[in-house]
Amino acid sequence: MINFFTIAFLYLSLSIGSFGLAEPDLARTGSMLVMFLFVVLTFPRPFNLSFFDAFIYCSLAAFLFLGLTRSHDLRLAINKIDGALLGSFLSFGLAKSAELRLGKRAPGGFVFFSLLILFFTFFYKVNFGLDDRTVRFFLNGPIVFGWLMVYASIMSITAFLALGSFYYLLFSGLFFCAVIWSASKGPLLSFFSGIISLFLLTRRFALLWVSFFFILSAFFLIRYGAMPDRLASIERFLLFENEQSDEGSVLLRQHMWRSSLDIIRERPLLGTGLGNWYFYTPVFSLAREVVYYPHNILLELLSEHGFIGFFYILFLFFAILTSSSSMLSRTLMVCGFTGLLFSGDLGYWHFLFGIPLAWRKLPY
Repeated sequence: MINFFTIAFLYLSLSIGSFGLAEPDLARTGSMLVMFLFVVLTFPRPFNLSFFDAFIYCSLAAFLFLGLTRSHDLRLAINKIDGALLGSFLSFGLAKSAELRLGKRAPGGFVFFSLLILFFTFFYKVNFGLDDRTVRFFLNGPIVFGWLMVYASIMSITAFLALGSFYYLLFSGLFFCAVIWSASKGPLLSFFSGIISLFLLTRRFALLWVSFFFILSAFFLIRYGAMPDRLASIERFLLFENEQSDEGSVLLRQHMWRSSLDIIRERPLLGTGLGNWYFYTPVFSLAREVVYYPHNILLELLSEHGFIGFFYILFLFFAILTSSSSMLSRTLMVCGFTGLLFSGDLGYWHFLFGIPLAWRKLPY
């Protein structure tokens, strides 16, 4: 039973992401505190920090709190620190606990719990709007749901490569369909970056067939209109054939990225400070509400923290990659990084500094 709750809480920690310190909420804050207490009370060394793990988190904390001293909006800055540091640390603790309890079966546990969530999500959406993206995907909005399905799909593929069970390959296909269903561009591109990463790491020819199947499926879905129009806009963007329907997503990102480049030219060394991006950008007429970050991890780092902060975080990122002996850990890092190139901000860094850091020494 403890093993089940460890895996369930690991999924939920990624789903919720932060403690809600900037805007306390009984459901969010209470849930995260319960999960934190669960880790502390059910395992004698809950976080099992090595020197390297402690170095990564201390370095990340120093980076974020230095940025906080220059912030014009403490609420937004604390919200980012909450997700990037505290959310990451909780996910790390749960993932480490799962690894020590279940060993190499820990990713399989995550896969099976994700299947359970997918089952409930399907029936929830059937009742409230199967094709309506504005209806929540049970626990999350479409983007976070898509990222979690990418995680589950990549874990399924690595389990297939390590254990040889074709059931995991079937599960991977189901999760891929869920990524398509979310109609989120970032998760879809994140998935394919993960497939490429796995092939480069393993040189397993079985992955060529898997890659071919998924890429061909996505191509036909785009070409023949079966894929949601939001995803078909990827093709139009690459062919410079944007339509009016793309204004709220693709074209808005183009405007945000141009504004970010203007900030980088004006403040190249230290940037604007944590959470200050939107103070230095115009009001975007295409946006339905205030845009607080550029939806690109590289541009956010460069515009808010300058080249010094940018190279500092890249150093931490590549330190985790090079220290990892697990193809799953490395691939999840690549997936998380790719997803953050198109959506999310520092508050979503728990996808980078949680499971990938905890599972660096998994045997696959």
